Amino acid sequence: MTRTPEQLASDAAAGRSWWNQAILCGSQFQLYGRDLGGWLYCAPDGTRWIINLDAGTARRMGEVGGSAVLNTISVSWPVDDGQGSPAIDWGTGDPDVYVWRHPVPCDISPDGRRAVLMLYANDPSPLIMAGERPIPLGFLLVEISGSAGEPFTATVTVLHTRSETLGTLTYQNDMTVTHGPSGVITSTGQVNQEQNGRIRAVWFGPTGDLVRCYVDRRDEEQAEFAEPNFGYRRRLSRWRLRVGETLVAEARLEGTYESLTPGTPTDSGTVRYIGRLNGQEFYNHVLEGVQSASEPPAPLTVEQQAGPSSAWGPLILGEKIDVLHISNNMVVFYVRTTEDGVLFQHHYIGAGTPASAESPVIVNESDQTSTVPSDRREILYGPRSYSSWNPVTHVAAPLAATPVGWI
Repeated sequence: MTRTPEQLASDAAAGRSWWNQAILCGSQFQLYGRDLGGWLYCAPDGTRWIINLDAGTARRMGEVGGSAVLNTISVSWPVDDGQGSPAIDWGTGDPDVYVWRHPVPCDISPDGRRAVLMLYANDPSPLIMAGERPIPLGFLLVEISGSAGEPFTATVTVLHTRSETLGTLTYQNDMTVTHGPSGVITSTGQVNQEQNGRIRAVWFGPTGDLVRCYVDRRDEEQAEFAEPNFGYRRRLSRWRLRVGETLVAEARLEGTYESLTPGTPTDSGTVRYIGRLNGQEFYNHVLEGVQSASEPPAPLTVEQQAGPSSAWGPLILGEKIDVLHISNNMVVFYVRTTEDGVLFQHHYIGAGTPASAESPVIVNESDQTSTVPSDRREILYGPRSYSSWNPVTHVAAPLAATPVGWI
């Protein structure tokens, strides 16, 4: 586009200016309020195209006054998508697996020549709508080639199989349990298990390199019961959010249960319950009741490793810990605690982004509510579950109750 000095003066007088860049907004890459219908691809010959993988088309873009050009893309999908094992059964057999590619992929390289697609299953809970809490089970890589004078192709390969995406599990049982005619008599020792390298997202970094976002989880249970109904128990669940090898957040939920007075035929006994989040107490009460020796916890099943909403239960009243995908390129921990089952404290901890190693984003916010959640997303992630990470400035917008974006 060439403008004469007279035309530029007329543009300026009318409040217009010409840019060599544009602001794309929203999940569908809107330009001036209109969906592009795909993602931008920069061809080696300098031409720009809009890639629509579902339709298999490349449409010329960015030439003012140019004629419409629509080319067909030859798309090659892998014969084996890496979802064969391990099998997962949440009660209805292996779940349906979907490809997260519409309207846009999970992430796109700066030149648009590569894209990441997520293979996911919907959360099995009947209370969670399809697509509301996707569970990553694998990732595909799309590589685009072609230009104005060359045919367009899209080659799709497996980036991470289901097995790789779920990570690895280790289990160590050092708990000794004795049994009697009525069941468990005593238990002492500790059980530790870890799930490391669970891939929650795959992005392109600022230089175009692939970046993985992981969650590493460690569960501990310690028991000291020299008597069947009098003793001490400690449960810990520690989640770490990692981008590559950079640790960006840790959430430690811990509950301890200590018998203070034993139960008798005329007295129910008392137990002190203490709940802590990252070392800070959120619950400390003495209640009537007893703690009993029990069997050691079993290793996590494959179904639990996948991470449905039901895979982690509360320590005391209604605690919850989850991974919140705030936008395509930002992940935080959401932790809910409560002292009375009515007033809830919502914690948003850490932030994983494609630039975490070079430009860390710090999120450490809390919100307290006593109202019934108004929508499904609030039920899942509390009252402030929206934000947006700017891939240019590497700044994140403050958490909000409604969707936000950059303009």
